[in-house]
This record gives sequence, structure tokens and C-alpha cells, in this order.
Amino acid sequence: MIPQVILDCDTGIDDALALMYLAGLHRAGEIELCAVTCTAGNTTAEQAARNSRYVLRRCGIETIPVVAGEAAPLGVELVTTPETHGPTGLGYLRAPGGTEETTRPPVQEWREAWRRHPQAQVIVVGPATHLALWGPRSRVTLMGGAYLYPGNTTPTAEWNSWVDPHAAKRAFAQAVEPITVCSLGVTERFTLDPSSLDALILTLGSAEIARDLPELLRFYFEFHRAQGEGYLAQIHDLFTCMIALGRVPCTVREARVDVEADSELLRGTTVADLRGHWGSEPNARLVQDADVAAAHRELLRAAALLAP
Repeated sequence: MIPQVILDCDTGIDDALALMYLAGLHRAGEIELCAVTCTAGNTTAEQAARNSRYVLRRCGIETIPVVAGEAAPLGVELVTTPETHGPTGLGYLRAPGGTEETTRPPVQEWREAWRRHPQAQVIVVGPATHLALWGPRSRVTLMGGAYLYPGNTTPTAEWNSWVDPHAAKRAFAQAVEPITVCSLGVTERFTLDPSSLDALILTLGSAEIARDLPELLRFYFEFHRAQGEGYLAQIHDLFTCMIALGRVPCTVREARVDVEADSELLRGTTVADLRGHWGSEPNARLVQDADVAAAHRELLRAAALLAP
């Protein structure tokens, strides 16, 4: 049976590459990408949905349902990241869209995208808003948090956990089985630079998405250089999808996780009880390490699946 996948995202640049990757596997029949649900984070939920439709269309796929979901975090004001992902989330690109693509569907349609596929694996690469409200689910992978690792939004907090800390806290509290967590300390290791981007474009051949990648990634390269990381891009969400689907070797450790939601200073800080101080059952499978070289090979393999 083909594995079913739902991607929950806030489509910025690295989300777009995750979508491209899943589109390749979907076209090859290796997975069934059942739906893409979009939450507010890198950009608005409506813009994230528009971006997602555009990326899928450029990958030759127009039949996968894409819906804009919750418009705001649970308990804090929405903050987006135009300085990181560009004014509309796709770097120097702008996804075209008509009125029909900006109309928010009714609430039951958002949730139905998940309920229609109860056995699907859910990969959450944006804030945990939908996981908190529409869960709990089994077989969930979440990109988020920074465990004993510097944050990228505050000294202790990673972006997804910071932008909706109440959702992250609720998602872990109600988990029916441990959530696989790809945290910042793991996902920052997978990067693209101009050389690996050239190899990716070459592998994609005449696929339409190949023509978009230079302007998509140039913004991200420039952002990371301004942050002192070098002229490269950390592709968190793509790496998370590969780990979720078991396409790259990784090591995990179970732990009880909680998230600070109410402190202004420590908002979004994720804590893992690695020594059992709380005496609670594990609610997370923390990915400790993953094979970056294997991930680069897997990306090129998936890109070849999209080449005409």
C-alpha cells in the first residue's frame, strides 16, 4: 500500500522545497500526497496556500487539495517573516493568484482535509496550530524546537515554536503517541549553496520548477549571509520530510517534552526531560542526528523524478 502523507506548512522558501520533494515522490507513485494544509507563520495562511498551489503546479501537479487553515496562532498575535522568506514567502518570486485562491474555505473543509485520511502520516513543518486544534493524531512528525541548542528567534526558541507556543505546548500535551521531532540542531545541518543548487537545477532538467529555484533561493542565500551563516540556505522542512518518510538514516531518543508558552522572555522555549525528572511517559521522539550526505543524494533522486 502506498504511504499516505499530509503536509501541514506555512509555505516559505524551505517549505517550497519540501513540496517539490514530495511532489516528485507523489508523481513516481512512492507516496500519495493527500492534502496540503496551510497555517499562518512565515506568511499568512492564505498566501501560504497560494504559494503551495504555485509550487505544485510548477511541479506538474494540480489535483492535490490545498487549503488555507487557521489565520492566527492560538494565544498570541501573528508575526510573519518577510525579512527571511521575502515579501510573499517565496523569496524574490511572487506566486500569481486569483480571487478564487484567496477565499477562505469554511472551517469544516480545513479539518476535513485531515479527517478524510485518518491513516495518513502528518508532517508539520510550520507552527503546530493545526496539530493542536485538529489533533491528536498518530504518526506525526514536527519540525520545531531547539533542545540544548541556540534558538534562531530568541536565545532559546526556534521560530515555529515561538510563533505559536500555545499550540506547540498543547500538541505535545495531547499526543497519543510520541511525536517525531526534527529540531533546529538537526535541520540546520542540511544546507544548499550555489554549487548544490546548480546540481539540483541540472537534475530537474526542463521541469518548470527548475526555472524558479534561482530567485527562490537567492533571497535565502542573502538572508543567511546577512546572519553570518555564509552564502547558503538551511533547508529545515525538506530535511524533516526526508526523515519523516524514513528516506535518510537517523537516530532518535524518546523524552517528555514541554513548551513555555506564557513567559515573554522564554516564549517558545522547548524543554526535553532526558533524565526522567518529571516521571512522565515520553511524548516525543527527538531526532538526534541524520545523514546529511544521504539527504543530498535523496534530493537529487527526487528531482530526477520530476524531470520530463
